[in-house]
Amino acid sequence: MRLLVVFLGGGVGGDARVCLDLADAWRRMGHDVTLAARATRGSETMARRCEALGLALLRYGTLGDFLRSQKAAGERYDAALLHSAAEAPALISQVLPVLRSKLAPRVGITLHGPNPLDSLPWTALRRALVRIALHALDAVVVPSRHKVEEWREVFGPDVPVRAIPNPVHPIEPGDRAAARARLGLEGDRLWAAFVGLFRPEKGADDAIRAVAGLAPRGVGLALAGDGPELEPCRNLASELGAPCRFLGYLEDPSDAFRAASAFVFPSRFESFGLTVMQAAGLGLPIAASDLPIVRDELDFPGAVHRFRPGDPDDIARALADALDASDPRALRDMREAVLDLTLPERSARRHLAAIGAE
Repeated sequence: MRLLVVFLGGGVGGDARVCLDLADAWRRMGHDVTLAARATRGSETMARRCEALGLALLRYGTLGDFLRSQKAAGERYDAALLHSAAEAPALISQVLPVLRSKLAPRVGITLHGPNPLDSLPWTALRRALVRIALHALDAVVVPSRHKVEEWREVFGPDVPVRAIPNPVHPIEPGDRAAARARLGLEGDRLWAAFVGLFRPEKGADDAIRAVAGLAPRGVGLALAGDGPELEPCRNLASELGAPCRFLGYLEDPSDAFRAASAFVFPSRFESFGLTVMQAAGLGLPIAASDLPIVRDELDFPGAVHRFRPGDPDDIARALADALDASDPRALRDMREAVLDLTLPERSARRHLAAIGAE
């Protein structure tokens, strides 16, 4: 099949990773995939990733201009998927007629959705536009069951939204000591890993405070990522004397996971949580915020140790448990279950089936 994937985000977050993994999985399944993204600084990063995967990326200024240019060129696809980090796809009601009549007979949207729906400034008009868009699409996909419940609470029980877990590119196991050496981490410390964007909702500052309290036990925190809160987090670690290593943005963060004795996931809210799923797929002990996605998909006592979001003392308690009291059998069960749930090819097939383009 010929598939069009249109990315509506910024290009550097988890939503971009999900979009790329879906497109790459469809390419490896033998489909002809065209990937398009809005021209931003982030799309330069996305272009590099596409080149490494053997995917072509079309960059556009505005979605309307892109669709008109595709129409003028006589392009035609079997199905189109729009991937958005925004919670409200109101714009789809404006572009759907062009998409369906001129470019593709079947159109779906996936909503990465980083923000709680009830935190957004809804107006009656905006809510009505979203409902129209949702009912007009062939598929509306969110990454977790609790996001389905959230959409139905805000828009009514008849909203046609379904849950399909995001694809998660699995990390191949590797030698921990070698990974630490490559990253410049001391080999005699118990390193926990944080991988993600440095934004307030990701809770990196809470993890730093927690590790400061665990420093006498030889626990350190390796943080991989970038974002607006990076420098404040550096300053906080320095003020507290917390044993932290800031690894910066890693195009491939696999070594940050391999180097870790445990993974900490301090997000204050999440629609899915790609990095914690990567850690689970590797079989790492996990200290995680007690969020719906963790309760729904990572209910493995002895492998996942939950804590109250935003509570550094409780994070320290859970991280100590993850390092000291994780059960090898529970870790194996978690790893197998998460890989079965999130392997990119399986997620890609579910998305095609949702759109009706199998």
